[in-house]
Parts: sequence; C-alpha cells; structure tokens
Amino acid sequence: MSTCCPCVRRGRSATTSGSDPWPRRGGGGTGLTGPLPEIERAAAGFRATFEKMPRDGDYTMNHTAGVFLFRADGRFGGIVDYHEDRRFALPKIRRTLE
Repeated sequence: MSTCCPCVRRGRSATTSGSDPWPRRGGGGTGLTGPLPEIERAAAGFRATFEKMPRDGDYTMNHTAGVFLFRADGRFGGIVDYHEDRRFALPKIRRTLE
C-alpha cells in the first residue's frame, strides 16, 4: 500500500523508527519520508496525489490510498482501491499474477 499520510507531519524519526504505521491493517507497511520535492516526485511517479486539508486549527490529508499491484517483472499491474469490492479486486490481483 502506498499513501502520503499524516504520519509525514510527525517527522523522519516517527516514520523510520521501525514501527509499523498500519498495525491494525495486518502490518506490512513501511513509513518513508524525505524532503517535500522528493515526496512529490515519488507520488507523481505512482500517479498519486496528496494535499493538506485544514481542520480545526490542525490538518488532515486528502490522498490517494490503494494497493498498487506490480507484475513480477516490475511493470505496473493496477490499483485495488481501499473500498473496492472483492468481486472486482480479486480478478485484478489474478491478472497481475499471470
């Protein structure tokens, strides 16, 4: 899963501490950060978007969130949306694994 999430605001030490940023989702995530231009370039490379949204003196993030699928040779295979029904998600995964 790739996401530009509010954990970025906690700073480099929080996102690279080795703790799993998604423990309730079954794990498997690694939080990465860096200078904003590098984050923007990485997001653009995945055709992902993110933006800060003001909220009661703080902010939340509006962002692309999904499972990016890649074939064994590294080619992009598709995206499974976080809320996608498994009737549609499973065929995408199967096609990517072919």
